Amino acid sequence: MGVYLFGKVSMAHFNPAVTLGFLITKHITKRLVILYVTAEIIGALLGSLFVKFVIGSEAFLGANSPNYAYPLPLIFGVEILASALLMAVILVVVHKKGLRGFGGIAIGGIVG
Repeated sequence: MGVYLFGKVSMAHFNPAVTLGFLITKHITKRLVILYVTAEIIGALLGSLFVKFVIGSEAFLGANSPNYAYPLPLIFGVEILASALLMAVILVVVHKKGLRGFGGIAIGGIVG
């Protein structure tokens, strides 16, 4: 939803993996990467503060930490694989085909 709501404003830079994908495909400069990553960190902190102070700790928001029943290398491996898949989708959607059609759904599907 965020991609469709704010995609024209931010070009879907809600995740540093997206920003890195744009840098790799040369759609943004290194200078803009610093700006986007700073904005992403500030947005994450503001979102965390919103959840903490507005929603509180009593709401069931799902798992927010890794399941340590699995080995830590597996957890990091899956995260790295998911990030690589996200950047691959961005490479294909943004670099090869442009931002049109169902690109946001493809990116959102990988994030999900």
